[in-house]
Parts: sequence; structure tokens; C-alpha cells
Amino acid sequence: MPGDRRAGAAEYASHVNAAAGLLEAGVPAAEAAREFAQIFREGGLPDDIAEVVLSTDQERVWLPKIMVEAGLAGSTSEGRRLISQGGVQVEGGKISDVNAEMPVGGTFLLQVGKRRFKRVTLKSDK
Repeated sequence: MPGDRRAGAAEYASHVNAAAGLLEAGVPAAEAAREFAQIFREGGLPDDIAEVVLSTDQERVWLPKIMVEAGLAGSTSEGRRLISQGGVQVEGGKISDVNAEMPVGGTFLLQVGKRRFKRVTLKSDK
């Protein structure tokens, strides 16, 4: 079916773009191929995950707000949409509640889609 072919082509293009991004960042080809396989074929994590420290005076923080502040969503509306579509994981577990909140005082791995990762630390301003 034509629709299936387009979906497969889009997925292939996203994989190619991911590999091209690694090459543009100055990563040698062999290392880029290894990291590509690690993330997409084996379902593993990238070697270097950016860390973000967010400060708040609240005890819990709404996940879509964290996604925006960590640079993983353009707005809280986009964050809610990504969650409702099943594209958000915290520590490897899929989040389905758009009202999910994270406790302050901890660090967790936040994944949006297949290839966007951030290690987020929530600190208290109190």
C-alpha cells in the first residue's frame, strides 16, 4: 500500500538523518555506525546524554513543563501531545498521563521519541 511505503520511507529517512547528524558532529564513521546500531537496532542509549538541571520552589513539577525547559518540546501543548501519543518515556517506562508530575530532588532519564534523550535533575530552591 502506498501509505505503508511512505511511513517506511519516513522512518528510514529519520534513521539516515540521525546518522548524518553524528557525522556532522565530527564523529568518525565507524563510531557513528556503532552508536546508530546501539540506539536503533539494539534499543540502547547513546553514549553521551546531555544533562539538564532545573530549579523550582515546588515539590512536584508537571512533566510537559519539564520537557519545555529541557528543550525536548516547543510548548507544554506539544509536550502533552507527545505524551498522549505515547512518545515519552521516563527511566524507560512509557508515560501516558498528560498530567504526570515528577518529584523534586531526583534525577531521571527523559526520552522523547526514539532519539532525543536528556538526564534531568530537579533541584529545590527552598
